[in-house]
Amino acid sequence: MRKVEAGEICTGVVVSKTAFGIFIDVGAGKDALLHRSNLRGNNRNLREQRYEEIQAGDELMTEVIEVENGGRRIEVSEKAIFDDIAYSQLPLGEVLSGVVSNVKEYGAFVVLPQWHVSGLLHVTKCTGDSKEGREAYIRSLRSGDLVEICVEEIDHEAEELRVSFFQQS
Repeated sequence: MRKVEAGEICTGVVVSKTAFGIFIDVGAGKDALLHRSNLRGNNRNLREQRYEEIQAGDELMTEVIEVENGGRRIEVSEKAIFDDIAYSQLPLGEVLSGVVSNVKEYGAFVVLPQWHVSGLLHVTKCTGDSKEGREAYIRSLRSGDLVEICVEEIDHEAEELRVSFFQQS
């Protein structure tokens, strides 16, 4: 049994899942809680999808974010590690394939599955020769459609990782 401290990166094995999170054996003699809100993904839908993917026996890399009561309560985060990775590895300006998750009149939300990140493709950032053409393109999109986009901006200051996209002409 080893002692863990806040800030430590550790790999553990999923022991069980509950309605509020996942318990992971990090070798500290007490299972650590990975709360659903601390799963990787920059929005609730991606975190819920990640929750469904994880099964008992899976190995996860997490960061210890809180240790209380002399190590009897340990909380870990996957998000703390992977948001930083997404910040540093999302290629700005490169053409990437994404999946449309939701369409609104002002644009489409697109997921980059390999990073568990979603962002907005605003109607004004779509290809098209006219406002009407760009609006028609957005209206034609459906959830599940593949689109080619480029990462325009990553907002590091937002409470959640925010990513905006554009399309190349």
